[in-house]
Amino acid sequence: MKLLVRQAKGNRDRYTILSKKCLSMLEKYYRVFRPKDWLFTGRSPDRPIAVRTLQHALFMKKEEWILAKEQDVFPFQYFHAVFTLPDILNPIVIRNKKLLYNLLFQSVKKNLLSVSGEEKYFGAKIGFSVFFIHGDRS
Repeated sequence: MKLLVRQAKGNRDRYTILSKKCLSMLEKYYRVFRPKDWLFTGRSPDRPIAVRTLQHALFMKKEEWILAKEQDVFPFQYFHAVFTLPDILNPIVIRNKKLLYNLLFQSVKKNLLSVSGEEKYFGAKIGFSVFFIHGDRS
């Protein structure tokens, strides 16, 4: 569903998409509260809810979400590194997969281990997880 938001950012009217879930929630809200002039009233029924009140409510919801997501984060600092080969090497790699991937993984391992142990970089012991995706760009 497309929704018209009047006097949005920059005091311009804008259209936005309203999800089915959000629409369902608004319908339930409407059935319960039956607002007359404003969908969300302010302190008095003849005034809309204040922008600052909405900002505060959204901020609090965001903080709740962040706290809930913190449980999903590893309890240690981690980094993600991606190593790729140029597409031009695909014909060679396809014919010599085992040899070339072994070379790639060994060189990456050697480089990461040498850099990670140095205090000026990480000064850490590291572990590896390898995920391989072969893309075909034809």
